[in-house]
Amino acid sequence: MSLNTVTNCTTWIEVLQTQAENCGGQTAFSFLGRSSDTVVTYSELERIARNLAYQLSQRIEPNKTVLLFQVSGLGFVSTMLACFYAGIIAVPAFPPRASRRSMDRLEAIAADANAEYALIDPETAHRIQPVLNKVDSFNRIQFITVDPFSAEETSTNWRPPRLSGDSVALIQYTSGSTAKPRGVILKHKSLLHNADMIGNAFEGTEKDTNVGWLPLYHDMGLIGNVMAPLYNRVHSILMRPEDVLMNPMRWLEAISQFEARTSGGPNFAYELCVDRISDDSKAKLNLSSWEVAFCGAEPIRANTLQRFYRAFAQCGFREETFYPCYGLAEATLLVTGGTVAAKPHEQMFSASALREHRVVSVTDKKDARSLVGCGSTWKDQEVMIMDPETNRVCRENRVGEIWIHGTSVASGYWNQPEDSKAIFQNAIHGFGQKNWLRTGDLGFWYQNQLFIAGRLKALIIVNGQNHFAEDIEMTVEQTNEAVCRQGVAAFGVEVKNAEQTVVVVEVDRHYLRRVEKENKDIQIVLEELNREIRVKVAENHNLTLETVHLVRQMSIPKTSSGKVRRAVTCSAFLEGTLLSLEKKDSK
Repeated sequence: MSLNTVTNCTTWIEVLQTQAENCGGQTAFSFLGRSSDTVVTYSELERIARNLAYQLSQRIEPNKTVLLFQVSGLGFVSTMLACFYAGIIAVPAFPPRASRRSMDRLEAIAADANAEYALIDPETAHRIQPVLNKVDSFNRIQFITVDPFSAEETSTNWRPPRLSGDSVALIQYTSGSTAKPRGVILKHKSLLHNADMIGNAFEGTEKDTNVGWLPLYHDMGLIGNVMAPLYNRVHSILMRPEDVLMNPMRWLEAISQFEARTSGGPNFAYELCVDRISDDSKAKLNLSSWEVAFCGAEPIRANTLQRFYRAFAQCGFREETFYPCYGLAEATLLVTGGTVAAKPHEQMFSASALREHRVVSVTDKKDARSLVGCGSTWKDQEVMIMDPETNRVCRENRVGEIWIHGTSVASGYWNQPEDSKAIFQNAIHGFGQKNWLRTGDLGFWYQNQLFIAGRLKALIIVNGQNHFAEDIEMTVEQTNEAVCRQGVAAFGVEVKNAEQTVVVVEVDRHYLRRVEKENKDIQIVLEELNREIRVKVAENHNLTLETVHLVRQMSIPKTSSGKVRRAVTCSAFLEGTLLSLEKKDSK
């Protein structure tokens, strides 16, 4: 459970000071690098935060937004805490890659956050400097290279900023639309509340060890592997995401070596382990210490959990170790979670009924969709299932939009008052003056468990990354003149327990006639268009398209107002009724 020494803290400065005072010599974080490992104690972390905060305060005014371009590791943790200590607002962001296209989203974030400064680690600064020089929009940003572990000692000069629980600590940008990034405003009190809630839900103690490899610039990695362990006095061992994605054995080896109790990731991470870890490698693992294998951030597939359990039971992994949960950036992180040491609640429901927003439990696998329960709420968190059209509470056994109220819910989007009002400031008749967060996710309660049924938003989730269908469609439409405007449908389909991306593209009839008049081989032209679409989407979204399905104009189902009907198009694609132009026998 959360330690009483920090439950009365109102800011993260107070939390770190309390931990440094009560257990200063205890290791707070460790980092597993490819060549060497590093550790930092609570007292060292507190001193480094004060040291860097004083230096930052000499250059940056309080309450300024500051981009954090830091690779995952102890430098990121120290720099973020130093921002708290300096009273400046941290904006974690993915470290830029050495290519121009990787800058697009960062430019949008920097503009939305109105950031004038960026804190960058020496490794990243050296790697991307040639690219930064070519990006005009970054000219107004002052890049400050920081190395917290080798900076000049100035910690005794630090003076605490004026902070309260209502002070903004972080702006957490959602991993979705590149066209319109939205920064979630996280105050100190929301972060503290969610960290305490995670400690309660995981039944943690200060003797626990956590292994985390997810990116530290976003919610599950940031809150789950940094903030919650720091609050609950859990030793957190951090790894770089790319190391685990390249070799998932490193993740399980770390759990085995350090006898970790908690660790987790999105559904795809467990699939990665099953697919890539050999039987010979499994013989080296002992996963018996693992008690909380949290799983969230994307649809949780019952088949994935079953496959992982069967694959690693020989290593001491228990089925009841799985901890399915539900959360989102707008609620800091955790919303609902299960019970430790309880097997996941897997249930089959009628697939056709779910499409009609009805909840019907079935036993026959025909027309069945297997879902995994994501547990219940904790502390003061409340979840209601609402009819998204009438904004009224759904009747029992109905699918609706998930609405949330509680201290963990963020206060809105940075510099976006209209979106903030629409998403965060909703009322429910009969529930007083409470503000409710509209998640855009569809779900229902069944046997005291929250089940996630789908999404109102047109999101496609691949390898834990969210992609808005509208963004992909816009990119494809702009590929070249062959593509019909309002003639693209993007959606995800489940193939071998993973979501893959499909785009159906209408090819302009006038373009096809011109190709025929010019006596060009139409199949070669279409193959070139197919390749061009794939390249554009890869460049703009860092996303691989598994299928590009070219069809004749007017083939995609649309509403009376001309909007693409994605769900109907997806069904037609799966049923094989959308004939491809690339088939020579297509009429």
